[in-house]
Amino acid sequence: STPIPSWWLRHLSEKNVSIGVSHEMRGAGCKQCAHTGYAGRVVVYEMLCMNDDVRAAVHAHGTHHDILRDVFRKNGWRPLLENGMGVIEAGITNSAELMRVIQL
Repeated sequence: STPIPSWWLRHLSEKNVSIGVSHEMRGAGCKQCAHTGYAGRVVVYEMLCMNDDVRAAVHAHGTHHDILRDVFRKNGWRPLLENGMGVIEAGITNSAELMRVIQL
């Protein structure tokens, strides 16, 4: 494992995203993974289930992102970056790969 880069931790802090680890896994690579250190795929996603609370908030607060974000979170939504941090914490990928796939 290697330390998570300090600039990445600063970026997360600016986005109010925390991470529960200080080191991340780095794959050594092999012939099977084309020397990338990765094999297979893992989905990193955002999902918001529409319900009466969410629907009412969207109608009442259409463009007030802070209000909507709070309502969305109370209803189970996790931002893409936060979901990706869980994958890093689980040791499945690292910050460089996450940034590549979510285009940060």
